[in-house]
Amino acid sequence: MFKLQAQAISIEYSQSVKNKFFTAVDQVSFNIKSSEFVVIVGPSGCGKTSILNAIAGLLPITSGKLTIDDKDITGPGRGEQPFIPTCSMVFQSPALMPWRNVLDNVSYGLELQGYSRQKRYQKAEKYLHLVGLSKFQQSFPHQLSGGMQQRVNLARALTVEPSLLLLDEPFSALDALTREYMQEELQRIWLEINNTVVYITHLIDEAIFLADQILVMSASPCTVKDIIKVDFPRPRSLDLKHQSEFNQLKNQIWNLLKTESIFY
Repeated sequence: MFKLQAQAISIEYSQSVKNKFFTAVDQVSFNIKSSEFVVIVGPSGCGKTSILNAIAGLLPITSGKLTIDDKDITGPGRGEQPFIPTCSMVFQSPALMPWRNVLDNVSYGLELQGYSRQKRYQKAEKYLHLVGLSKFQQSFPHQLSGGMQQRVNLARALTVEPSLLLLDEPFSALDALTREYMQEELQRIWLEINNTVVYITHLIDEAIFLADQILVMSASPCTVKDIIKVDFPRPRSLDLKHQSEFNQLKNQIWNLLKTESIFY
């Protein structure tokens, strides 16, 4: 079974002043189980993305231990050297290639892995159907709305069938109504593919709606203020956000975060 563990990890960045370092993440620990949806919420600039990059193997930790299935994460890629299971990242911006149509954008990762055109198109078509864009395979990015572009981005990440999906504020550029719709769509897709997700957001209600577990982080340097279990049954509808239990949990998390604001 898939297992992601962080044991007192710290991440430091060197500064321009000689022999000076900036601590972005300080002694952070957590455990993430297979098929769990975990959301990291915290103030802007607190180190959430640094944690995500470390999980992806893109950023080395300074101290502590960061493992998947009890094996150290030593870099991005597949296989044992360096070790990490199939992992995909979804960023704030879709970053689609404008000269490629939707089908060719989604199948790009498989193309890099050496799949034949027929096989990569078959997989890409499967995940375009999953995100509801089967009719737009031949469209180009400029012909799509922001929400549709982000669904293409998600399909591209899913096409390599990752054990671990990392999402860094993927809906931050969307309008409020589209963002609500995309939260529900992401839940639907995740319930169908049943992989492990680590998701970053600034929005408390988004965190509660999506998560099985919420890591509430402090301001920089990033530490874990609390780990909160979310037990609302799935699938969840957006009506959940109007229930008293939801708002009680939202207030609990807000009270943890408000003292971390620079304006408080």
